[in-house]
Amino acid sequence: NQHRNTNSPGNGMNSNSMSNNKVGLTHKLNDDGLGTSTSNSSGTANMTTVTKEIRRPLLRLAWNKQDSNYIATMPLDSTEIIILDIRFPCTPLTQLDDHRGFVNDMAWAPHTSCHICTAGDDSQALIWDISKQNHDSNKLQSNKDEPLLSYQASGEINKVHWSHSQTDWIAVCYDQTLEILRV
Repeated sequence: NQHRNTNSPGNGMNSNSMSNNKVGLTHKLNDDGLGTSTSNSSGTANMTTVTKEIRRPLLRLAWNKQDSNYIATMPLDSTEIIILDIRFPCTPLTQLDDHRGFVNDMAWAPHTSCHICTAGDDSQALIWDISKQNHDSNKLQSNKDEPLLSYQASGEINKVHWSHSQTDWIAVCYDQTLEILRV
């Protein structure tokens, strides 16, 4: 794995606008979901860079609203959501893989750090509790248990949003329909 020099010419970044007290970090996520990382705390690369490089491009990512150490991501044409703990970037925290079709969107709960809703082409919206995962920093954990809650829509779900002010409500969009669900 090579460290990407974020201050090199032609990368579109202005080194004058970056903070001087951060560490460069590159994370490679392989096709099997396992990752490797390198970091550089010396030299002129003084900004944090988290890069996910896989053969399929990443389609979405979402920071956890309550715990900024967690980020969720998904590759294009994937049935899985990968949760990363940026304090331990070498290995994903867990993998949520109960969808039977490609995942289209995800949304973290605004009121708790351990719940995330995923939605996809299988017409399902699934709510997961990542605190129930058996976290092992040496190997990727795959969630083989059922999600906490599931909803079956009448079409492929394109978008999911968890209300910030009414945390018991999740909205999903499919076809020409908007549904607001109480969880």
